[in-house]
Amino acid sequence: MKISITILFLLMFNAFTVKADQTCQYREDFLGAHYLLTNSQLASNQLVNSKTDRIEENAIKNKMIHTSSLWRKPNKVLSVNGERSTTWFKANHDLVQKTMHFDHFQRSIEYQAKAMSESHWQQIRQLIPNSKKQSLTLVNTIKDSCYQQALYKWQDKATNLKGKLLWNKDLNLITELTIVQRKQKSHWRLQAIEHDKEVIELAFSQRANYQSTDFADIGDNESDPFLIKMINLGFIEHGSSGIYNANGESMPIQHNH
Repeated sequence: MKISITILFLLMFNAFTVKADQTCQYREDFLGAHYLLTNSQLASNQLVNSKTDRIEENAIKNKMIHTSSLWRKPNKVLSVNGERSTTWFKANHDLVQKTMHFDHFQRSIEYQAKAMSESHWQQIRQLIPNSKKQSLTLVNTIKDSCYQQALYKWQDKATNLKGKLLWNKDLNLITELTIVQRKQKSHWRLQAIEHDKEVIELAFSQRANYQSTDFADIGDNESDPFLIKMINLGFIEHGSSGIYNANGESMPIQHNH
């Protein structure tokens, strides 16, 4: 009986070790990251616990919750925000092609490839470019079970803006981000990291199969009800990248003053 228990324990330990090793071997350029976004309004300006630097939960109202995901392959990025998503493909000579997807309709709009700076590409791929991150104040660096995590903070008294960023240094990913400006709070939290190759490939390939229209040809397809609807709603003009709140609005990140 003791031998059986010992064998069972060893099997469980080996299984856990393999799982832990796999968890720590994610490729930085081949993954999917799932986020929970929360946008809320604060009840007053005196809501921050001075000891923990946290906002009391009972001081938050009008909370809006939203999900978002970021997918990476070498030279490709897919950002998913609700029923809209965007694929970015980095070709030669720093040219980047953008394709907007309307997942509910299974339709896509392709844009002509344009030159893009490395900082802009990092913003798409990482949500926060290195140049912006380097302008923040590094508070501490810690190591969890797998990764190096860097904690940054910043505050701009002129605009009543402050924030806190927990950054996965190994995967170049946001682990957690909080931005507070006056009575508005926006919060990003990493929920899960996907590393299964088939799941990642599927996220890209299913959108590649959508019916696609070149942006330059939209004028020749004025009878297409889908295109007319998207133009009237203002969805076809541009696609967002970087940090935004649960309302889809761009979120500012500024260095300390």
